[in-house]
Amino acid sequence: MSKVFIHQPDFCPWLNFFMRAKYSDYFVVLDNVQFNRRGWFNRDLIKTKSGAYKITIPIKKEPRDSLLIKNVKFSNYNNWKKVFFKTLEVNYSKSKFFHENILILNSLFNEDFVYLMDLNIKLINYFFSIFSIKTKLIFSSELRLNSYKNKLIVDICNKLKCKEYITGKGSDDYLDLDEFKKNNISLNQDINFNDKYLQINGTFMRDLSVLDFYFNCYDKKNKTNII
Repeated sequence: MSKVFIHQPDFCPWLNFFMRAKYSDYFVVLDNVQFNRRGWFNRDLIKTKSGAYKITIPIKKEPRDSLLIKNVKFSNYNNWKKVFFKTLEVNYSKSKFFHENILILNSLFNEDFVYLMDLNIKLINYFFSIFSIKTKLIFSSELRLNSYKNKLIVDICNKLKCKEYITGKGSDDYLDLDEFKKNNISLNQDINFNDKYLQINGTFMRDLSVLDFYFNCYDKKNKTNII
């Protein structure tokens, strides 16, 4: 039975994102859906001495009703990049693998990106490689479906002949579960990262950007793979 993980291409997402992608046969990137200004497409959490800190990428203001994920642009890529890397240095320079991995991360940012999705996909593909994720990546725009929200998810599952949809617990708030039952599609909400790893800056915190694991634990030489 084929499994699918359907999600927006968030910026340096949490480890649950990669766990769910790795468990799936397909990862469908929602690139032609409306941009949610309160979502995680242009932000994520890192750890500081004062607790979690939300990094937010500045984007160009566009009419909300017509702005699709794939069309979101940086407002000032180069200036934001300088601030971003300085923030990482201030908070992670004492982590075990920072100096080795920040060079790799910097090389991934060396293009003058116009669209945020292009950067996000490049980063997601990089982390797929270090986590040995072989899941097939498909863009929702390629599937040529005209439905929205819950119906779009069901239609994607049917289009790919997937009978298991990988999602999180919070999806109960917006999914029409009866529609999934009618289409004989099961929901798997149990794929979560529950382990701990070595962190700096005090007590262990969950649900941070993959960057927290990357600087604290990822050893390129030994190919550390926590998932």
